Amino acid sequence: MYKYIVMEPNMKLNTYFKKIAATLLITLTLLIGCTNTQESTSTVSVSEDSKKIAILATTPMLGEFVKQVGTDNIDLRVLIPYGADPHHYEPSPQDVTKITEADLIFYVGLKYEPSSLNKLLINSSSDSQVLVEIGPKINPIEFGHDDHDEHDDDHKDKDHDDEDEHDDDHKDKDHDDEDEHDDDHKDKDHDDEDEHDDDHKD
Repeated sequence: MYKYIVMEPNMKLNTYFKKIAATLLITLTLLIGCTNTQESTSTVSVSEDSKKIAILATTPMLGEFVKQVGTDNIDLRVLIPYGADPHHYEPSPQDVTKITEADLIFYVGLKYEPSSLNKLLINSSSDSQVLVEIGPKINPIEFGHDDHDEHDDDHKDKDHDDEDEHDDDHKDKDHDDEDEHDDDHKDKDHDDEDEHDDDHKD
């Protein structure tokens, strides 16, 4: 199972972005090259009015990458708007139109988009469209495992050990105090008896 990407280590993050950019660059270069040659028979359809490749990106982040690579040669649309949670996004009827009109569709995968959107992308696409799932082309950055429970268990044993030692220390001290206290009274009682006995002897 894949984990969600966490933007922590700069080195891994740069590698992640470089892989996405390289994938987008290669895909767009091939598609733009295919549409500019008149003799080639390309499976990618180009919109007649604009002579640009109609590209759909599911998220704003992917849209930004595509825009940087494709520049003026593409007609870019982004499916999920800025600020919307991609995990809970519900596709609208307009989204179906955007999907069917796109020549090339970029989506993250890795369970980033909701399953309803993934099904819509797969079921609504035609043979002339190209679907590019970016997620499997990179190695997601794993975030830390939740070792907190194990950590608590370690401290749990230590706390009990400390309490046991602490209780034992007080236990011994209490008994020592009692012994000393008993001895004090014992001696005093005997002294009183001795004095009392001496009085009766005389």
